[in-house]
Amino acid sequence: MAPMNKHDRFISEPMTAKNVTTVPGIAKANGKKLQSSGIKTAHQLYLIYLGEKRNDAKFILKLNIQFGIDKKNAEMCARCFSEYYKPHDGFITRVQKTIGRLVDSFRESLRF
Repeated sequence: MAPMNKHDRFISEPMTAKNVTTVPGIAKANGKKLQSSGIKTAHQLYLIYLGEKRNDAKFILKLNIQFGIDKKNAEMCARCFSEYYKPHDGFITRVQKTIGRLVDSFRESLRF
């Protein structure tokens, strides 16, 4: 079996307390830029991605303008977070929506 690259390894594992430099597109130099702004973990950077409502273009622009990360690396980071969302947070969101629909249905059934 071929070894996993940084991208595949990152999206296949829980984020937990990973250092920000484990995110594809964020190596040592970019990691230092983020860390000097207080972003030390991958999860902190991911929260910024979620704060941009998973809009890759806005997130890429923010990384470029606010943190000085070049477009190529910002795109790698955004693509990674987009793919990470699908099996991880995407599942939770689908469950929450399903539960919400069930609760709404139940409430409707209680009305006369």
